[in-house]
Amino acid sequence: MASAKITGFDDIDKMFDELMDTKKLGMEAVNKAAPYLVDGATKAVSAAANKGYATGGLAHSFAATKAKQNEWGTFSVVKPVGKDKNGVSYGARAAFLEYGTTRNGIKQASSPWRDRAIKAAKAKCEDTMEKIVHAEWEKIGG
Repeated sequence: MASAKITGFDDIDKMFDELMDTKKLGMEAVNKAAPYLVDGATKAVSAAANKGYATGGLAHSFAATKAKQNEWGTFSVVKPVGKDKNGVSYGARAAFLEYGTTRNGIKQASSPWRDRAIKAAKAKCEDTMEKIVHAEWEKIGG
């Protein structure tokens, strides 16, 4: 009786195993794209707060967390970090700017910045993530 050895399918199986490691690929893609959203948030807040009294502290307080994964996918959080000289968190300042506020009888009108930040960064983030996926595809299987 004759015997046969099939080797081509082992290579394809290995390629699919490497492609299925979406956690690693997703983490890398999100970490590379997050700085574009930080930049978009910085510029959008600067534009929204530029009314003659802004110091730039809020705009320059944005930072991205390292990518994480949960049941919905891979993500990073871009948020303001720290407090201003008066001890008010930059997160609160960002909310005041986005939604407006009334403090001590003084009304601060809303100056939405989040949608502008997202729109400004969306194309660059998507392009960066797409390039990383394509580069990985080329490395693994061409």
